[in-house]
Amino acid sequence: MPVDTALILRSVNYRESDRIFTLYTRELGKISAIAKGARKSSKRFGGALQPFAVFETTLNQSRRGSSHMHVLSDAALICDNAGLGKDLLRLGVAGFLMELIREAAPEHEPSATLFDLAVSALKLLSDDLALSPGNLAIAAGLRILAQCGLAMSVTHCTACGTAVPAGKSVYFDALRGGVVCTPCGGGPILLDATAAAAFVYLSTHPIEDGAHCKIDTDTLRKMESTFDTYIHMQLEKQLKTFTYMMQVSGKNQ
Repeated sequence: MPVDTALILRSVNYRESDRIFTLYTRELGKISAIAKGARKSSKRFGGALQPFAVFETTLNQSRRGSSHMHVLSDAALICDNAGLGKDLLRLGVAGFLMELIREAAPEHEPSATLFDLAVSALKLLSDDLALSPGNLAIAAGLRILAQCGLAMSVTHCTACGTAVPAGKSVYFDALRGGVVCTPCGGGPILLDATAAAAFVYLSTHPIEDGAHCKIDTDTLRKMESTFDTYIHMQLEKQLKTFTYMMQVSGKNQ
């Protein structure tokens, strides 16, 4: 029987005792799976079926109903990322990353790179008390979108490919995919030099470095707003978790 490593992107109750999950797994990608009896007994799944946990599971193809539904027959906890529960902002960022993968990743198209990125980001959020959750949200979010074929161009003009000039403000157009230079028409959003440079740094350096770099509050708020606009435009929907994350972040200032 196939064994895979998984993250929960969403769960809903089903009938009296079952639960249906949207999972992202390392070998199968984004799938739906039903855990029978999950609401009545936790012994069978060992407490592994919780938000933001990484777990190993045996998945079988369902013989009834949708041919795309899997049956989750067991689960063994690998990492619970318990530190997320101690901070609302980190919890909000974790929720945003899972919702972004759920909405952006195509079904049944596995990416070990995307899975490993999500696992690493959750662990950093849970364990590293010195990082900036807002920084990590953008750094990891940019990479998630790129892995899902929705890359946001921040280093080069999305129209002509000209590199973003260092120390200069740039125009941004979410509809056209990112930064657009003046000769190519510019865009409705003007990012000052600091915000433009921060986007470049977060997109080109490891997420751990990006999560620890210094970005002032006003600049980060501008970046979050721009990123939110881009996600909304590309996915054609507003992510509730990102809105919640920005609200909590604002209250913490």
